[in-house]
Amino acid sequence: MTNPKEDWMSITTLDAGGFDPAALARKAKSFDRVIRWRNFREYAASGFVIALFGYWATRASGTAESIALALVALGALVAAIQIMRLGTPTRPRAELSADAALHDWRGELERQAKLLEGVRLNYLAPFCPGFVLLALAPLIDGTSSLAVGVASAVLMIALLGSVLWFVDRLNLRAAAQLRATIEGLK
Repeated sequence: MTNPKEDWMSITTLDAGGFDPAALARKAKSFDRVIRWRNFREYAASGFVIALFGYWATRASGTAESIALALVALGALVAAIQIMRLGTPTRPRAELSADAALHDWRGELERQAKLLEGVRLNYLAPFCPGFVLLALAPLIDGTSSLAVGVASAVLMIALLGSVLWFVDRLNLRAAAQLRATIEGLK
């Protein structure tokens, strides 16, 4: 498998007057394949989360827990729709001039960078209501003592916050790499 970072970076030294549009088309096709596989993995993961949390929602012991699990499943559906809406790569146009091919390439990199930069709102935020409610469900449903419920809720929300922060940092790092590539194309 090709390394997408190397594909992006190798194109940064080229300008519209000094590269072969066919070489750019090959790089764009490779990048397209990487993005499509990323999307496929996200769709598969979303399907798994929807099925698992949906099943658990039907088996939950309390109302708040059931609603929380259903909200997590719904969050996965929203995240998958957002990836489909914002992250599906555009098809490169055939037989373009060098300037037009470079413009298309830059546009696709820009779209993917915006997706990665918006990961908080488009991908992570849909999961938050369900996970926060899930952390608080034992208190709301009355299935745990106040001390145990508060301690577990704080721990679970802290863990959720740490995971969200880590995923956000990874995506912002990838977006910064794309932005550097875009700047190199100007």
